[in-house]
Amino acid sequence: MAVAIQASATASLSTSPITVAKPTGTVDGNLLILAVSGDLAASEDITYTPPAGWTQLLANTRSHATNAGTNLQIWYKTASSEPADYAITLSAANLTGAAILRIDGHDTADAFDVSSITGFDDATEPKIPSITTTVANCLAIGITAWDQSKTLTTIPAGWTAQYHIDVSGLDQHSIYKTQATAGATGVAQYDVSAAAPYVSAVIAVQPPSGAAAFVPQVIII
Repeated sequence: MAVAIQASATASLSTSPITVAKPTGTVDGNLLILAVSGDLAASEDITYTPPAGWTQLLANTRSHATNAGTNLQIWYKTASSEPADYAITLSAANLTGAAILRIDGHDTADAFDVSSITGFDDATEPKIPSITTTVANCLAIGITAWDQSKTLTTIPAGWTAQYHIDVSGLDQHSIYKTQATAGATGVAQYDVSAAAPYVSAVIAVQPPSGAAAFVPQVIII
């Protein structure tokens, strides 16, 4: 079985807590990835606390240390008797978006090959930076949050959209692709209506150790 996103659930709110539903079809053993982002004023510092059982994958990262913009933080867990939804506590009331991805086909002993998160406040449009995978057939997942109500025109070529949280002042968007061979995923450039501060994460979820790629067979009779 290839590593694949099977479902996602999203929520947006301006008060605490923000509650996001369990993705449809979740069963024990699924990999769940939680991404939370917020619309930040200058020098504003909003932190997020998920329910017990979630492990941080990528630290809370701002688009700029003090300028207005956005932030993004990511956690994960292995599904086990999951509740119907999850309440994420905010340190202060703030416009926030949250999403959960449900994944299967991953290495249950070690789900992640490589991952990174980067903040940008450099007068550019959002992009997902390249990472270099070390394992074939990883699922590369890009998650970006941008500020200032910019309109999405096109997603990066070669990637598939999974979800889009689009509220006035904040967007959070996720894309994915299968990285058939180990190597650089390449920069994934978005086209939005104008530059904006943003934070981008990229996560490579790896297949089970020793898993072989599916190769179609042609039988000649």
